[in-house]
Amino acid sequence: MNPLRTKSLTTALLLAALLVAPTAWAGDTTKESLLLKDMKAKDLKQTGWDVSLSIGATLAVAQSSNVVGRIDGTSFTFGANLKAGLNYIKAVHEWRNKLLLTNTFTRTPALDVFAKTNDIVSFDSIYLYKLKAVPWLGPFARAQLDTTLFPGYDFRAAPTDYVIDAGTANARVFTSDQLRLTDPFSPLTLRQSIGVFAKPLSRTWLNVEIKAGFGARETFADGQLALADDDATANQVEVKALSDFAQGGPVGNLLLTGTLSSKRVSYSFEAEVFVPVIKDSDKSAGDLTNVLFDFNISFKLVSWASLDYQFKAVRDPQLVDHFQIQNNLLLTFAYTLLESDQGKKKAKK
Repeated sequence: MNPLRTKSLTTALLLAALLVAPTAWAGDTTKESLLLKDMKAKDLKQTGWDVSLSIGATLAVAQSSNVVGRIDGTSFTFGANLKAGLNYIKAVHEWRNKLLLTNTFTRTPALDVFAKTNDIVSFDSIYLYKLKAVPWLGPFARAQLDTTLFPGYDFRAAPTDYVIDAGTANARVFTSDQLRLTDPFSPLTLRQSIGVFAKPLSRTWLNVEIKAGFGARETFADGQLALADDDATANQVEVKALSDFAQGGPVGNLLLTGTLSSKRVSYSFEAEVFVPVIKDSDKSAGDLTNVLFDFNISFKLVSWASLDYQFKAVRDPQLVDHFQIQNNLLLTFAYTLLESDQGKKKAKK
C-alpha cells in the first residue's frame, strides 16, 4: 500500500478522534461530577472552554547616507502575526488547540525587492486524558500541521547559475538573479502521535510536560526546491529537488513553559526526537532521525507591546540533510481581541 495513503488515513482518524472525543465526554456530566470530587484542586485550575485571539505587527526602518561600511539607501522590515487558542479543560479531559501565523518581509539597498525572512503557518491540537488515580499521568493523542503561506524565492544581486540536481542524470542549469524555490503552502508536513504523557511539575514559573509514544509524519514537497550550495563551487549555486515521503516510529517530547517577573516574562521550550523505523528510504532510521528544538521568550513592555525572541532548529534529513535554523528578535505591537480566562486571572493577580 502507498505509504502516503496509509499515513494520510492515520491523520484523518487522529483528527476525527481529537474533534469527537471532547464533545462526547463533555456531555457525561454525572461521571465528571464524581471525578471532580476525587481529583485534587491543583489539577483543576480551569474548567470548560477557553478562547484566545490576538493580532500583532512589526515594523523597522533604517536609512544611511555616506556612512563608512554601509550601502546608501533605506531598509524596511515589516511583518504581521496572528495567535489563536481554543482549549477545553474539565475533570479528566484536556484538549488544547493552537494556531500561529507569522510573516516578515525585508527590503535592503543591496536587494531592491521585498524578500520574506519569516513565514510560519502552524496548527497544533492535543488531547490528554488524566488518570483518576494519578491526574498528572495518562494517554494522549496529538495532530500537527506545519507549512508556509507565501512562495519562497532565492534572490541574488547579480545573475547566478543555479544547478538543479547537480551530479544526476536530471541535472539542469538556470541562470537568473532569482529562483522560485517553493509554492504557497509548500512544503506541508503533517504529524500525528499517540502515547503516554506525564506532568511531574506544575508551577507558575515552570510547567513540565513529557510525552512518549508512536508517531507518523507525512511531508508533501513534490516539485519544490531547496538550496544545497557546495562551497567548493564558487561560480554556481546547487539546488536540490524535493519529493513527498512518509515516516513512522517512536517519538519523545519535552515541553517546558512558565512565566516570570510578575507575569511580564513568558517562555516556552520544546525538544522532540522522532526515529522513523517505518520509512520509504534506503537510509537507516538513525540517519533519518528527526530532531526539533523550539525556544520562545517574550518580554512585555506595555500591555500592547513586547520584545520577542524566537529560536527554532529542525533536523529533517529526508527533506534537507542539515539543521534548519531560524533566529528572530522582534518588537511586536499586539492587540488582544479575545483574552483567555487564564490571562484574565493572571492580570488580576
